[in-house]
Amino acid sequence: RGRWALAPAQGRAATPRTMAPKGKMSAEVQRIRSACKALRLDKVSPLAWKKLREAESAFSLDLEVDVSHVTVPELRELSAALAPLAQCLPEVSAELWEWLAQPISDARGKAMPCSRALISLLAQALGGSGDLMPPAASAYLALLVADGSDRQWTSLFQPAIFRQILRALRGLRRGDLKARRERGEATDEATEEDAGEEDDEGAIGTTGALELLSQVSALCRARGLSSVEAAAMAVDELATLVSKPLDDAVAREASFALAGIVARAGGADDVRRAAAAVIRATMPALMMTQERVANFQGAMPRPLQQARNTVLSLLRGLVRTHAAVLLSPRRAKPPPEAEDVEEVGEEGEQAPRKRARRRGDEESGDGEVELGATQDA
Repeated sequence: RGRWALAPAQGRAATPRTMAPKGKMSAEVQRIRSACKALRLDKVSPLAWKKLREAESAFSLDLEVDVSHVTVPELRELSAALAPLAQCLPEVSAELWEWLAQPISDARGKAMPCSRALISLLAQALGGSGDLMPPAASAYLALLVADGSDRQWTSLFQPAIFRQILRALRGLRRGDLKARRERGEATDEATEEDAGEEDDEGAIGTTGALELLSQVSALCRARGLSSVEAAAMAVDELATLVSKPLDDAVAREASFALAGIVARAGGADDVRRAAAAVIRATMPALMMTQERVANFQGAMPRPLQQARNTVLSLLRGLVRTHAAVLLSPRRAKPPPEAEDVEEVGEEGEQAPRKRARRRGDEESGDGEVELGATQDA
């Protein structure tokens, strides 16, 4: 008896995190469950999920879900409750996804998993242009980044929702540069007209959009985008933010997201394909040709130079990180040496070799070269 009394002291030290006893929910999942209970997921009809699946190519989301009872603090509480699961917590994440898989019934008695009801409600909040949009997008991205989400990715990731989030980032673009007629130089600032148009499209303020961009960047670096369509859509939007950013912080965060998309693309062929898409999308910024004005007399505007530096840093990082994939050791075979072609005439006689003259030497007769050698050069 005394020997077993000393066993706990002599054994291994207790781990800092222990699994909750069977039948008892962990504190993290309890907090998430309380936040979802405040959102009244039982009011979401299963038809909303069906409409969400059919709205993949739509530019707006109207799932006919009542979100009048949803408030901004409730959505922020859900985001804060999901934030700790971005770290690797196998026990807590397994418990969370098990609870989200449980069915929930609406007022008519029709049941669907809690995860589908939650995603449908967040999609409806994202579809509006009110104050619910930023916290709803933040909660949805926190759900995608949570540990174990890759095993539920087909159900969690919805292109229609992700498209709405990317459209909200357009407020971080600057307007086109304006050329001065009197000096023939381009100003370093965007026109007020174009900047106003971008703000209208953004649907949220600059501060909220920048926070949303940082979450999109975290998603791309942690999980990537397994869907080819979603990756192509994200590369186009993020490359535009790199080429025409509102400030340096926007360009830097967008470049981090692009690097994450390439790193999480998958196998060697997928990484090579994603890197080619990123290079192709950012090439105008590298060549400083992303503006409407054809010619800039004098020094290039500072925004174009800053965008070019950001793209150079991005491409250097891609080559440094994925050198084994992007810089293939195989070399292209040299072209075969041109051989003199001898033509046979109708009577079986050998025709003379074809020769070509250099332009400008016809009168002097110098500079005659064989046709095959010309093609080789």
